[in-house]
Amino acid sequence: MSIHSSLLVTSLFSATFILVGCAQTNAVTQSVSNAATETVGGFKTAFEDYAKSNKSKNRQELANAYHMFGWMEDGCIGDSSADYQKIGLLNQQMVANIKAVRDLPVADSVTGDTYEFYVTPRSQWHPGFDRLLDSVNMDTNYEYTEYHFKFRDNVFYRGQPLAEYHYKFRPESEGGKEVLKFAGDADINSIWPNFKGRQVEDWMDGSLYESKAEYDRQNKTITCYFD
Repeated sequence: MSIHSSLLVTSLFSATFILVGCAQTNAVTQSVSNAATETVGGFKTAFEDYAKSNKSKNRQELANAYHMFGWMEDGCIGDSSADYQKIGLLNQQMVANIKAVRDLPVADSVTGDTYEFYVTPRSQWHPGFDRLLDSVNMDTNYEYTEYHFKFRDNVFYRGQPLAEYHYKFRPESEGGKEVLKFAGDADINSIWPNFKGRQVEDWMDGSLYESKAEYDRQNKTITCYFD
């Protein structure tokens, strides 16, 4: 289980799912906003660190995505140091800034849902994320609701071109994935040694397991799973 992702789901979205069931969209928005700003360390501090390495507003210059996703190197947990925690917080804030939910005027005829997830209008994105992202699209399938963040051509992770980030989750349930998808010409072998594993205690039975990102060489992706 990823502690980083558990924090994201628990702090930012667990209240969301409860309130959505009551069709209280405004309360949901406020709850997500409060959770993000009250998280230890604060988004402002995390974004200041990101801004230091991406201080130019010129979109043609390189953007360092390590300050958004470096927490994944820490056993897909990202809590072993203050630096990892800041990175994880910024990642959470990006998702919270762009992932949104609203009421439906009529319940879905297939699922019976009275709400739907959607992408926040670009005009409401934090300026720093706008510089980083080319577009954000959604995909809903039998298992996950997915947000696909497509990066601009100038975004790199440890010197390797980064194409997309996928945030996948099961609404009103458990489990999901966070995926870094690299460009076709990226040399992921050169950076994969930075992704370390950690021994974690299973919250259900107390057994130990190794939490670590998974590297798919064929698809050029690095994935963290959360329960």
